[in-house]
Amino acid sequence: MRHKKSRRGPNLLDCVPRPNPAHTWSAGADGAVTLHLSHQGPFAAVAHKWFRAPAVSHLHLDEMGSFLWLRMDGGRTVGELARALEARYGQDAAPLYPRLTTYLAALCRARLVLITPPPKGE
Repeated sequence: MRHKKSRRGPNLLDCVPRPNPAHTWSAGADGAVTLHLSHQGPFAAVAHKWFRAPAVSHLHLDEMGSFLWLRMDGGRTVGELARALEARYGQDAAPLYPRLTTYLAALCRARLVLITPPPKGE
């Protein structure tokens, strides 16, 4: 019987998330983050012209999302972000790791966040 090689990727807690520079964002005085998503391409142009769809959508992050977004600077790992989230929100963030990974996966699918794997030596 042959054994398949394990194709495990890097541990997510060691990866470094950062905002996608293709999108702009702003933070209010209260720390609330708003992402500004511009719609481009031929379908967006048709939707804008014929259906009066907005050229830019504004996505307002909740309190925990804003907290994380402001700390995703390309220098902190997901594990460090999880510890900061737990220190700030405690039990309100529970279940911490499933919630954080689901949130980051959604941001990655929407191409709002880029995740860099750790260097090979780690």
